[in-house]
Amino acid sequence: MGAAPLRLSELARRLAAEAGGCERRGPDLAVSALAIDSRRVSPGCLFAALPGSRQDGRAYVPAALAAGAAALLLPAGSEPPAGRAALLCPEPRRAVGVAAQALAGDPGRRLALLGVTGTNGKTSSALLLQALCGGPAACGVLGTVHFQAGGAPQPSTHTTPDPVSLAGLLAASVAAGQRGLAMEVSSHALDQERVAGLAFAGVLFTNLSRDHLDYHGDMARYRAAKLRLLALRRAGAPALVNADDPAFGPLAGADGVLSYGR
Repeated sequence: MGAAPLRLSELARRLAAEAGGCERRGPDLAVSALAIDSRRVSPGCLFAALPGSRQDGRAYVPAALAAGAAALLLPAGSEPPAGRAALLCPEPRRAVGVAAQALAGDPGRRLALLGVTGTNGKTSSALLLQALCGGPAACGVLGTVHFQAGGAPQPSTHTTPDPVSLAGLLAASVAAGQRGLAMEVSSHALDQERVAGLAFAGVLFTNLSRDHLDYHGDMARYRAAKLRLLALRRAGAPALVNADDPAFGPLAGADGVLSYGR
């Protein structure tokens, strides 16, 4: 992604400050990229082995090392292979988000990020924000339908992609000369820490209705996942909530929270 390699000691300090802690083991190597899929490992990269609901990424550590991974990012309590460089993190998903941004040159810090979440209206709201911010030349857009960094829109595979893919898209937006990016932020992405390491210049909450309960279990957990976006604002950044929505309206008047409607 064009960023300079980082030594594990430097990355460990960053993760300790921003991702709930980090313990470094083994040699202090430099890593040039991050992979969360062993099939996408390149020589010299950091491979993050994340536990999942169906599979445990630690099962793919041998394949990643065989493909040239220089170091591993593992959940705290894991035992890395003898002599291998590793970062052990108590919150590995958050650590992946922070590491992805760091290894991409922190493109998220070079953009005014506008986050939009809610059950309905995310795509149209993101497109309206892009238009209000000067159109594609000045502001990118990322969401359910497409990603646009100056040129022709590219079809999206996820509303909010994984942290490594997201860092690459933000870097493309920076390279295109854009100053901002309006992005849809799904509840899955918030729950899975896909946007960890980002700080939003403003966030918008549209509405909340019954959806994704197969994943979240109930409306309370669904709402709680959405509200995580509030904590991802830059210092002093505003949040805008729908006053007519019972899930979000009562937040109006809290620190930096404005409302629309009524």
